[in-house]
Amino acid sequence: FTLTYTSLSGLPGSIWTDRLQGVIMVIFIVVTVIACFGGVHIAEGKWGEVSTWSDKGFESLVTLILAVIGAELFNMGTWQRVYAAESVGALRNGCALGGGLNFLTMFLGGHVGGGPGPQPTRVHIGHQG
Repeated sequence: FTLTYTSLSGLPGSIWTDRLQGVIMVIFIVVTVIACFGGVHIAEGKWGEVSTWSDKGFESLVTLILAVIGAELFNMGTWQRVYAAESVGALRNGCALGGGLNFLTMFLGGHVGGGPGPQPTRVHIGHQG
């Protein structure tokens, strides 16, 4: 499917589908965050139990960053968009927006993964005092 619409419409068609996918992803991210955190209360002291620092966690962080950077450097679609940018300013704005949205997505994903997940009723974790 991708080969077909890219062959017929070229880069503009690819950029249009990327925008559509981006909008759909933002909608699903918002729905997921609401579903995971709606009605869930986590006692302040309990956040420390899921945010401990370890050597294995740091190794995983470095591995993930290097893997993503390595994969994206060789992604020809990215370079195609770089060379097709209207101007250096448009390229910088696009990179800043894309990087910011990626950071937000990873940040929210990390917090969703650290929480208890969706619950059918209001759940209290830890002492309420």
